[in-house]
Amino acid sequence: MANRLCRPPSAEELRSGAAQVVQRGSNEAQPSVTLAAGHGNKRASTFQFDAVWGPDAPQEAVYADAVADLVCQAVQGYSCTVMCYGQTGSGKTHTMLGLIQQALADIYGRAAAANGSVACSYLELYNEEMSDLLANDSAVKVAMLDDGKNGPAVLKGLSVHSVTCCDEALALLERGTDRRQTASTLLNSSSSRSHAVFIVTIQTSELNPAGQVVQRHGKLHMVDLAGSESAGRSGAEGQQASEAGNINRSLSTLGRVITALTSQQAHIPYRDSKLTRLLRDSLGGTAQTCIIATAAPTVQCWEETASTLRYAQQARGISNRPQVHATTQAASSQEVQQMQQKMEQLSAVTLELELQRVRAEAAHAAAQRAEQRALEYEEQLGQERQQAARWQQEAERWRHEHDELVKQLDQQQQQQAASALEDSVHLQQVAIIEAEVEGLKGQLRRQDATIKRLQGENRAFERQHELEGQVEHLQRQLQAAQENDQPNPKRARAVQLLGNTRR
Repeated sequence: MANRLCRPPSAEELRSGAAQVVQRGSNEAQPSVTLAAGHGNKRASTFQFDAVWGPDAPQEAVYADAVADLVCQAVQGYSCTVMCYGQTGSGKTHTMLGLIQQALADIYGRAAAANGSVACSYLELYNEEMSDLLANDSAVKVAMLDDGKNGPAVLKGLSVHSVTCCDEALALLERGTDRRQTASTLLNSSSSRSHAVFIVTIQTSELNPAGQVVQRHGKLHMVDLAGSESAGRSGAEGQQASEAGNINRSLSTLGRVITALTSQQAHIPYRDSKLTRLLRDSLGGTAQTCIIATAAPTVQCWEETASTLRYAQQARGISNRPQVHATTQAASSQEVQQMQQKMEQLSAVTLELELQRVRAEAAHAAAQRAEQRALEYEEQLGQERQQAARWQQEAERWRHEHDELVKQLDQQQQQQAASALEDSVHLQQVAIIEAEVEGLKGQLRRQDATIKRLQGENRAFERQHELEGQVEHLQRQLQAAQENDQPNPKRARAVQLLGNTRR
């Protein structure tokens, strides 16, 4: 059992910002997938698988890990099955078509080295009806016969097309894929509405040490199951709702078969659907089987993803009993000679193919190393981006601090300029006041001089007033004396002098 983990988020999922709930486990020795908790009461769960690939894993890695060994077994005469199971839009068909193309190239290389021939068929199961995707008349239906055994299903009416090179097989694959039933749903713009099985039949022959011809009949079934989905979430109506019902019933029967096989029940309900009858040999039969489960990454697909992972993990418990399909018959001397000649002719081809295989393995190893280096570089780049983001944040912080300091400096300079202007105004005012003070001092000095002059004049006036009083007193005395005495020239002279003094 393998799991491709999940495809990358779609453009719509990225635009909506949907949370991703599927995560690959970190323990490479025990591959696992963890489904994070969903809406409501859904809890996180971890599922164990044989291999897990992330959304960036190349098709070559999936093929090398899961399919290459089955192709080798098919060339050796085993019946092998590769099955893709998952929700609509989870990447099943994309994965399957890539694996088929690589398998065809690998089969032709191995079959040519083993003196083999290759033929292809392409079957579609739609609404419980089987049709041949490579038939000229699409109306012809394929019947499935029950041989009463537990071997592979017998398909009546399915055309078989011999192909001589890989390009012819790829052309058949493309032609049949174009005929598949598809429709647009809310989950996928081109949703496969049918189950499809691309069958590669490989016949090889070789001489064993006893001189007998050993013919091996191997088959490789590449099964692309229709997507499991909720009719409500897919928006299916009318015919699409009927299709979805048939798809879900067949997948539900597949789930019951898986459950019955893993729990070792006595009755396995293969006959409950044509899909499980078709896959009977691949599930608990003689085929070697690999189931690749594909998952959608976002929380909107939680229910379908959980169901896919549960069935896939449960399918790990199925035990098959692989058997080689080979016949042995005596060969005539002419047949022995012809086969020896073919083997000699093919020896050079085998060596060349082996060389190509070694080169391919070397290229694959180089690609893996390159991928590892790319992952390491991407991780380093991510770390450097995180460091750059931290530096950017630090630079932003420093820039903000610088802007704050510049702002504070501007404020201080403005304050200093305002203070200097204020000081200048004060100095001018002081000078004006000092000038006014000096003017007032001058006025005071002049007033003091005036006061002193006035004071002097006042003293003179007082002296004059005093003298006038004395003169009047003397005049009164003189008048009194004149009235009493005779005229006296000396006295008359004194009176004249007093009169002059008053003037």
